[in-house]
Amino acid sequence: MRTLLLSTLAVLAFAPYAWAYAAAATLTITPDQTAYQVGDTITLNVAGDSEGAEDNRIYGRLLFDANLADYVASHQEPLRNSRGGLQWCLFALTGGEGFAEAFSQFPCSENPEFVDGPLSASVTLLATAPGTLHYSWQTEGNDDDLFLDFFGLREAPGGEVLIVPEVSTGSLLGLGVIAIAIARRRARFLAGFATVALGPYALGATLTITPDQMVYQVGDTITLNVVGDAEGAEDNAIYGRMVFNANLANYVASHQEKLRNSAGGLLWCLVQLTGGDGFAEAFAQYPCSTNPEFVDGPLSASVTLLATAPGVLHYSWQTEGDNNLFLDFFGLREAPGGDVLIVPELSTGSLLGLGVIVIAIARRTVWRR
Repeated sequence: MRTLLLSTLAVLAFAPYAWAYAAAATLTITPDQTAYQVGDTITLNVAGDSEGAEDNRIYGRLLFDANLADYVASHQEPLRNSRGGLQWCLFALTGGEGFAEAFSQFPCSENPEFVDGPLSASVTLLATAPGTLHYSWQTEGNDDDLFLDFFGLREAPGGEVLIVPEVSTGSLLGLGVIAIAIARRRARFLAGFATVALGPYALGATLTITPDQMVYQVGDTITLNVVGDAEGAEDNAIYGRMVFNANLANYVASHQEKLRNSAGGLLWCLVQLTGGDGFAEAFAQYPCSTNPEFVDGPLSASVTLLATAPGVLHYSWQTEGDNNLFLDFFGLREAPGGDVLIVPELSTGSLLGLGVIVIAIARRTVWRR
């Protein structure tokens, strides 16, 4: 009996608080996408539910990093009380450096009003620099009139989106599953075309550079793997030097494997490789004998860089300037380079959205075409 009595008293005593908790208002912010390029418009959609509560004013002001985005506009729809069909009255919204008012309303009558329709509002920003853009409700400061107040709710979650550098269409083709599939199909087509139309040149040497991944964070190591095929040609020396943007990456190291002539089992001799500000030697070899030698094994080499700043890092073979530094691989004097994307160092939350960056940007590029 005593237990039953205590249980009943507890229910009666805490009933008002339980109801208040169950009916607590909710407020969420949802970006229109999770990753943007510099120059894109960012739309933060705000949805609120009063859960039947009453109030005589609601107000919400968002804070964000002004170094990464500019304020553009705010929009809100008036709350509605369907019992009397009355709409709430709106205050004009403002925004500026690092802040944006999302909603500001009061009942058009003199009394507090409950609403049974959702709050709908939005804030529009312009992405101006790469980085992880955090946004949150203002809940601190000297002016408490600017604090979040939504039917008794004084705190609500914010969020973050990722802003990446503006990427060229050529770079995008190498960044996603879609682009890779297209590139492979195109490569097969061009290879078939070359076999038919360029028969006499089919045995020309080939040289490719393949990065170990397509997207890196600042501080990551970038490995550019080089593979070459002499296609039975002869030469008395080979040399390849890469150039890249020194503002985005630093040289770390180079490595090359010796070419081999399996007919005589002879290895080629290696020249020590160097690198520096914006350049990296990838290979430098000559036959250990005094005569030109053909090779029937592939060239294998690599260049290692350190990503130092966000941006699109372009790398290519040096073909201009000092002719002693030009690409020369069994008669091949030109070969394709490539691009990789370097993004700012990300928080765990941003990393969860990184997987959709490439697909979202690549899809948008395809749609625009």
